[in-house]
Amino acid sequence: MMKRTHMVAGVIVTGALCYYTPLDRLPLILGFIGSTAPDLDMMFGHRKITHSLLGVCIAFGLCSIFDVVFAISFCTNCLVHIAFDSFTKMGVPLFYPYNRKYYGFKEIKTGSAEDRYLCLIMIFLISCILAGI
Repeated sequence: MMKRTHMVAGVIVTGALCYYTPLDRLPLILGFIGSTAPDLDMMFGHRKITHSLLGVCIAFGLCSIFDVVFAISFCTNCLVHIAFDSFTKMGVPLFYPYNRKYYGFKEIKTGSAEDRYLCLIMIFLISCILAGI
């Protein structure tokens, strides 16, 4: 998925966490950066540990040193990022490094019309929510 698709999904996830949980808002909102964090591995070999469940567990451990609420939001956004990437042609290595197989539905090409359409649908949903529809 494109970066903007992940960011829009992050807005939805972070908004839902803020609305439906009594957790502190600032760490929840800062956790939004988790929506694009798995792609920070671009220069080291994309879709390896940062797109795996082990990577999310490590991130949770590191983030919870600073703030548990931030860790919850950050890792929830990371998991949504990984879920969205599982729909791309490449898939995701969920069990990396133990199993290097790429899992997913593998239906959408990154940057394709479907990717852009999904992003637009999510922007429309955010707009409806903000407008109170």
